[in-house]
Order: sequence, then structure tokens, then C-alpha cells
Amino acid sequence: MSFDDEEIRAIKTRLLEDGYVNDEQGLGAIAFKDHGDAIISDLRLAGYSQPIARGAGYFSGNGNVYWMHNPDLVSADEARCMTRRWVNDREHC
Repeated sequence: MSFDDEEIRAIKTRLLEDGYVNDEQGLGAIAFKDHGDAIISDLRLAGYSQPIARGAGYFSGNGNVYWMHNPDLVSADEARCMTRRWVNDREHC
């Protein structure tokens, strides 16, 4: 594995439970942006066999956020909406 086993397991759990995970929930933006293939490879080694799609967007006041989602559970539009809600919730904390 390229990344910490515990972090990969946490991402795997989020994908299995929610069908979605973003960079700020684990590993950070650089890993998701520049090493997404390695994250996916590590997820496969950890036993995650579901489809994985990736997305990214710019959110004012937060910058770029990168995410992964299972397109069988969460559409690309839903993933963007989930990210927007997550960013907005953080801004109100």
C-alpha cells in the first residue's frame, strides 16, 4: 500500500456506508488530486471492489475540494451536492 492502512480503511468504510468521501475527510487535497490512482489501488488491495468515480470543484471560501464516489450509489450531481453541503456545514461551525 502507498498510504496509511488505517486511512485507506476509513476511506473504504465511508465509500461503503455513504458512497462518498472527500479529501478533507481523509488524506488531503494533494493525495486526492495528484495520487488518486494510488488511493484507488490501495482501496482495491484493501478489498474494496465497487466502482469508483472521482470529481472536483471549486467552492468559494474553501478552494478546491476533491472527492470519490460510488456511481452505483451516488451520481456525479449528488456527489457535487454532498460536497457543497459539507463545505457549507464547515463554514457555519
